[in-house]
Amino acid sequence: MVHGLPNLKKLTCYSVHWIAPGGSHPEADFTKQPKWAAGKDTLPSFAPKLLELELSNIAMYGAKQLIWTRGPHLTWLALAIPVLSDLEEPADGSVIDLGSCTGLETLNLLLTSQFSINTHARFVTELLASWKPLHLNPVLQLSPECQSDTTRQDFAEALRGLGTITEAWLQTLEEPPPSGEIQDHQQVKYRLEVYMHESEAEIMWWLDHLESCFPTWMKLGRIELGMSMPRDEWADEEKSPRSEAVDLSEVEEVESDSLSKVKD
Repeated sequence: MVHGLPNLKKLTCYSVHWIAPGGSHPEADFTKQPKWAAGKDTLPSFAPKLLELELSNIAMYGAKQLIWTRGPHLTWLALAIPVLSDLEEPADGSVIDLGSCTGLETLNLLLTSQFSINTHARFVTELLASWKPLHLNPVLQLSPECQSDTTRQDFAEALRGLGTITEAWLQTLEEPPPSGEIQDHQQVKYRLEVYMHESEAEIMWWLDHLESCFPTWMKLGRIELGMSMPRDEWADEEKSPRSEAVDLSEVEEVESDSLSKVKD
């Protein structure tokens, strides 16, 4: 159906299930070089004008395939975390590589009620490490996918864990390479945005919280807090889907193992 909409510019996939791995659309085969690899002016044959993707409650295989078909033509990606696992996932199947998405200007991570920093830290770390856009001011956005399914405390704790990851990621990006040669992606100045529906009475609390979670981003003036008038209430704190504490030692262990990929 999407293949029959050549002028489609944005596609939102929610609870989309793949009947057969591989599909039948052009460029569905990872083993074949996609058309965009021929040059930046060569459009993908599958939905050639598609620039924006929003993927939620979609299997890992489908997410990877759709991102792969876009390559450098993808400018905006919203990805709900965790991404659903496939039954027959290869050893490296839990990794989404954004290395080909050099035109990606905005990466929006939507945190679901199942998101756990202890469980999904490696996924986030490796996802960020692979993102090397050539756009000068790319934006990483963090927000709850469905605020009515997430407690305020859970989101605050998730930001604390993500702060540890993104602080280390930023430091790695800012460090000059050992060779002294600056790569194109190392001239990029990333920005961070945190967005939610919240009342104005809570703005100072959230600003203080962001300063404690993302001190370097704050110091560099590269973080923004976006708040809209409440549309959905936070979930009941007493009915939190998870009550775990963030184990920062585990997060730091993941960073040291994975963030070195940024320098590659």
